[in-house]
Amino acid sequence: MSDISVSNERAAGISAGLRDPVRPGRRRAASPAVLVAIVLAGQLMAVLDTSVVNVAVPSIHAGLHASGAALQLIVAGYVISYAVLMVTGARLGDLYGHRRVFLTGVAGFTWPRSAAGWPRPPGR
Repeated sequence: MSDISVSNERAAGISAGLRDPVRPGRRRAASPAVLVAIVLAGQLMAVLDTSVVNVAVPSIHAGLHASGAALQLIVAGYVISYAVLMVTGARLGDLYGHRRVFLTGVAGFTWPRSAAGWPRPPGR
């Protein structure tokens, strides 16, 4: 095939609305190792957040004078709400794109945790 016929085929494909795999600007598929690392980082954030709730149980007990059953209910409610939001997030990912929903979820998770760590004025 000559260079002219190849370029004509490409032009015909572009005019028909097909994407040319040779053209720059397309996203490359990430390697499976990178995808696994991203998913595991998201799961690690969830496990660490649940651990934070478990570490806070003595403070909750002292501050609210909660019984053991109430403390178990608080931790279980936190984990159940996480599970419900995970199912909802999966469905939203199907509708709006998994990458967009994952990044929105990570931002929604990270922002309040970082805001909780910001310094507060004295006396609060």
